Amino acid sequence: MLRRYSLFVLLVPGFCQAQDMVLSSGSLRVSNGTSLRIESPLAWQLDAGAVVINDGLIDLGGVGSMNELPGAPITGDGMERAVWLPTAPLANAEPGNLGLTLTTSFPDGGLVVERGHLPRVADNGTPGIGRWFRISTPVPTASTLAINLEYDPLELGPAQPSALSLFAGSSPTGPWSAVPTAISPQQVLSGNAPSPEVFITAFDSDLVTNASVASNGAAWSVSPTLVDDRVWIESLNGGPVKYLILSDAHGRIVQVENEPNEQRTALNMRHLPAGLYLLRINGEEGAFKLLKR
Repeated sequence: MLRRYSLFVLLVPGFCQAQDMVLSSGSLRVSNGTSLRIESPLAWQLDAGAVVINDGLIDLGGVGSMNELPGAPITGDGMERAVWLPTAPLANAEPGNLGLTLTTSFPDGGLVVERGHLPRVADNGTPGIGRWFRISTPVPTASTLAINLEYDPLELGPAQPSALSLFAGSSPTGPWSAVPTAISPQQVLSGNAPSPEVFITAFDSDLVTNASVASNGAAWSVSPTLVDDRVWIESLNGGPVKYLILSDAHGRIVQVENEPNEQRTALNMRHLPAGLYLLRINGEEGAFKLLKR
């Protein structure tokens, strides 16, 4: 049975100003099957010391908004929802302050933005960032969307910020199509998406387009790039593999292997946690991206 809770805010007669609510520390959990609904104008701020796990639904309607400060993104397998009520096109509007700014000529009102946090998965098994959106309208429309997607660095997962690209899909499981993307240093991705209904997320484009075998010109072959236990490195020009350096996504060296100058060798990654790693061979500048599952 779905449990619903409404959050009301007492307003002074004669005023329609939004009220502020701050969660500066502690934690709040919205359980699976529970809906938390905002029914009065409310701006809800989550400070860096706050933890909100949403396994249900936080329904902001057309009157509520979120403000998640850096380091305090909502997590969980639920969703947040906001509605754009004005019967006017959106021009750099951010329904519910959920991190998705939209510009579209759709004029009829009722556009819905839903946000989830479980990473979507690309066709080759690569996980995306821990943030995805669904945009829908009450009536069909051909209006395209200019979007700015803002994310928190804690939502990156194995992705590298410099390689992020927006992807659009017709369902939460894809298939996903890359959207030409502009990257801002302020954790904002910008692009033009198809008309609603559409799902939007971001992937590390290098990982999504990686083949099962990666090569660096005519020098090396590395296989597989999506790793369960070990990676095979093979020389393509007859040169020997002298040593291997493996770093994590933060650039910290996690493994160094001196090799017996052979043309083919294996690197064991079974003991390492899941995530993105960079492999350098013989101290060369170029690095291979490896995603440990």
